[in-house]
Amino acid sequence: MKVITRMLGPIDTNCYVVINEGHALVIDPGGPFDELDSILKTENAGLDAIVLTHAHFDHIGGIPSILEKHPVPVYVHSSEFDFFEDDKLNVSSYFGRPFRCTISPTALTLPKCKIGSFELEVLHTPGHTRGSCVFLIDQYMFSGDTLFMGSCGRVDMPTGSYSQMNESLHRLKKLYINYIVYPGHGPASTLEHEKQWNSFME
Repeated sequence: MKVITRMLGPIDTNCYVVINEGHALVIDPGGPFDELDSILKTENAGLDAIVLTHAHFDHIGGIPSILEKHPVPVYVHSSEFDFFEDDKLNVSSYFGRPFRCTISPTALTLPKCKIGSFELEVLHTPGHTRGSCVFLIDQYMFSGDTLFMGSCGRVDMPTGSYSQMNESLHRLKKLYINYIVYPGHGPASTLEHEKQWNSFME
């Protein structure tokens, strides 16, 4: 399995392409992904789906352009279906970049979600948003805006919750595998490093 990282969109959101045996997932495309076709061609892979840790504008901005060429399902927690057409919920209006898109999302299933050839363990981790999720695929953790290196996501925007974020981070702290952590923003880390050094996980 291979993970390719690109920073996309207006605030450099980490978008991940996960490649496995000729299949690919795109996680959190925050803006137009001009390289996607060349990556898929180089890796000899077909795109199975787009998967979202949550539906803020900086994680969904590239969806329309991807769907034009690749009409694949878009997976997100069912509590965030209304974010796509609401620029207050997806917080684009707060950043002066009103964004809406009309799609028919598919609900993630918990605790396991079979997407194409991939099987994800899906952890519902509200706090940053009500439907925020963390994905575990093999040794990789895609933590969205729940867990960053040395920090965590904001809780002061619509549907955010400080208490829920604390609960979600403590849930991640209880995991015993030392996952490689791929966050929504900033550098990659490991779960053990965050357990030891991230004050938000104390």
